[in-house]
Amino acid sequence: EVIRLYGYEKVPSVLPAAPGGHGLTVAQQRRRRVAQALVGAGLVEVVSYPFLGDADLDALGLPADDACRGTVRLTNPLSDEAPALQSTLLQGLLKTAARNIGRGQTDLALFQTALVFKRRPDSRPAPMPSVEHRPSDEELQALYDALPEQPAHLGMVLTGKRVPAGWWGKGEPQTWADAVQAARTVAAAVGVEVSVRNAALAPWHPGRCAEV
Repeated sequence: EVIRLYGYEKVPSVLPAAPGGHGLTVAQQRRRRVAQALVGAGLVEVVSYPFLGDADLDALGLPADDACRGTVRLTNPLSDEAPALQSTLLQGLLKTAARNIGRGQTDLALFQTALVFKRRPDSRPAPMPSVEHRPSDEELQALYDALPEQPAHLGMVLTGKRVPAGWWGKGEPQTWADAVQAARTVAAAVGVEVSVRNAALAPWHPGRCAEV
């Protein structure tokens, strides 16, 4: 209020000097390499809301004892339909794909990198320290112990045609081989050698599932 009465134009503007940094961290560099590799392979990065509900997990066909059902519930969720933090990226990617398909865009190759939140088996509700004084070391440790596990995940969804139809032909559809190759692309970007084998992991069809 004092500055407004005195006059904004009378207050000099000084650009602060940016502190010297050390560049990107190792984790940031790795994430950037993965994103650049997938974009170079023709995928598009998307960002989804990090919330889900029981209906999303039911739609994925996950069994009752699946680890993804161990969600972290929010005290004040933005929506009653999505009161938990995401434990998988699939529901957000599939919803994004569904919206695009509903608008006529059926040839999609999407990916997302984000944190997922998984409740610890021995987790307890976070305490509410008093605001009258600094939290004690025991209170701070209790707050840290209440935090869920937050691993970084990468999810991809491919649908439609990999090569669109045109004068050159009918085009080429996305297949399971494209999904496996996308996973190999990620592994190569971070310098990891992987092998692929048959698996039975929910929510995939037992006879059409590959484990990398």
